[in-house]
Amino acid sequence: MRLCDENQLMTPKLMGTADFGQPDEPEEITVQLVVPEEFAGVSMTELQFRGGIVGEMEVHGGTVSIRASLPQSEYGKLREALRVATQGRGRVEGPPSQ
Repeated sequence: MRLCDENQLMTPKLMGTADFGQPDEPEEITVQLVVPEEFAGVSMTELQFRGGIVGEMEVHGGTVSIRASLPQSEYGKLREALRVATQGRGRVEGPPSQ
C-alpha cells in the first residue's frame, strides 16, 4: 500500500455535473392526465412515483383532469403506467412533441 502526503491528494470530482460545474437537472415538462374519477388516486400515485408534482385538479362529470410537471425522461413510462392502471381509459396530454 502506497501512502501520500496531503499535497498529493486529489480533489474529488462530482459526477453528473454539466460543463459549467452546475448539477444536471432533468428537464421538466407540463402534462395533463385525464382519467375516470375512480382512477384519480392511482393516477396521482403513478405520477408522484415518477417524480411528478401535481399542480391542480379539476373534476368534470365523471372525469378528473390533473395538471402536473414531470421530468421529461419519465413521460413515456408514465403514459404506459397510466394506460395499465386505468385499464386503457386514462390518457396523458401535453408534451413531448418537440
